[in-house]
Amino acid sequence: MKAAIASGAEEIFLSDTEMQILRQRILFLLLHLYQQNYTDFYTNCAWGIPLWSAELISVMKKTYPDILLHLALPHEKQAEKWPF
Repeated sequence: MKAAIASGAEEIFLSDTEMQILRQRILFLLLHLYQQNYTDFYTNCAWGIPLWSAELISVMKKTYPDILLHLALPHEKQAEKWPF
């Protein structure tokens, strides 16, 4: 099954503690989705929830190698700005 991860363009300002709590909740949700047979995750890696989710999925891939992370770029030339 597939899941998309997206958020609005709002900036959020969190303390380090709040950010850590939010990342833990994201990880819990991703693990829950994985247990429900979601293995394909799509994100645009925008700052905030999508980027943090992508980072967590990358870490999860070490334990769950069948997880796939798909990056959706908003336009073709955006990839030229980022060295991969």
